[in-house]
Amino acid sequence: VQVDERLTKLTEILPGYNCGACGYPGCAGLAEAIASKKADPVLCKPGNQEMRDKIKKFMEENYN
Repeated sequence: VQVDERLTKLTEILPGYNCGACGYPGCAGLAEAIASKKADPVLCKPGNQEMRDKIKKFMEENYN
């Protein structure tokens, strides 16, 4: 099974609570949605601005 390491790294930037408050099945689900540009990091309720900035930078470097 091939694993997209970018998704793993993106998931690691998220808080890891897997609370589902974003509407996705845990942080991995939100990471997939962010990677496919179907969701915004602001959906992560426990996340803060520092996390959103890291995700923005990661996306710019890896998904453009």
